[in-house]
Amino acid sequence: MPKNSPNAFVWVLILGAVGCGSKQPAVFVDLSQVAASETLPSAPQTPRPQSTPGIGASSLTLPAMPASAFRLGSDKARIQQVENVLLKSRQEAFIQIEQSLRTSYQAAIQHERGLALEKLSPENQAAFDEAYGSYMNAFNDYAKNRAKLVVKLALVAGFPDLDPNSEDVPPKAAFIANLRFQKAKPLREGVAKLDKQFRSDRDAIYAKVQAEAAQRIQTVNQEFDAQIAQADAKAQADANAEVGKEQEKLQAVLEDTTVVAFPPEPGRTVTVEGTSPSAAPPTVGDPGKEELERRMRAADLSDLKIWAALRGYVISSDRRGARNGTAEFIQWKKSHLASP
Repeated sequence: MPKNSPNAFVWVLILGAVGCGSKQPAVFVDLSQVAASETLPSAPQTPRPQSTPGIGASSLTLPAMPASAFRLGSDKARIQQVENVLLKSRQEAFIQIEQSLRTSYQAAIQHERGLALEKLSPENQAAFDEAYGSYMNAFNDYAKNRAKLVVKLALVAGFPDLDPNSEDVPPKAAFIANLRFQKAKPLREGVAKLDKQFRSDRDAIYAKVQAEAAQRIQTVNQEFDAQIAQADAKAQADANAEVGKEQEKLQAVLEDTTVVAFPPEPGRTVTVEGTSPSAAPPTVGDPGKEELERRMRAADLSDLKIWAALRGYVISSDRRGARNGTAEFIQWKKSHLASP
């Protein structure tokens, strides 16, 4: 058995503190009910990327125009009318092309976001493995220090301790009992302080690794959010360039002339290719939630062994023939191992 194994300290409690030949009562504890009574430390929630549907190709058709000429003379109102028609046509074309380009650009970026988040999984898992090592070191120190106090307490107050909260104060006339009470009280307080500090240290370890994992995810999302903003600006610029190709030379004809001549123009179709549906981005759950739950359950099992040793119980895996100590164990955890 390893030198600092938690089980070793449990046997120390049992062998060092019980010290009697009486048969130990069997109790059954439903760990699923214990788990339901606990609340895991919460992790900051981060938005998850969504898969994007495919988009169809978008086309804008410019009809063929025969050669034509208009004598405008000094009719400024007519010139303004032509300019307004050109402006409206440009605006409509811009809206169609810009929307298609934006959707296409964003779909590609969202797909890359999903791949980047998926690559974080091994790093996050390694961080939780390291945190579990820190947790076990903290537990071994806690169990060793607690065992020393519990053995001293057993010698003073008996085992199991029937007054863990030091509520049964003996009368001053009972000198021996009063002396035992005064010696037991600081030992009980020391045990309670160790229990509380251990829970606090454990929660801090996992809260830290959860926050770091969430920060890594947030950093990736911020990077791709910036790319989305850049893609929007690029869609606007590209759409402006596309619709401006044909209309710039028509606008120039209107400047400083009394005759507007339109050369023949062949029909032309501007097409923005569609995209296939992007692959669904990987599911990124709350960082370490399943791993934390598994390790919390392992901690519950360790707590159960300590509690049984303190009470002089034998843990039974069968409900039949054993007293149900689930409620008692949950109450003990709340009163002795409560986090601050």
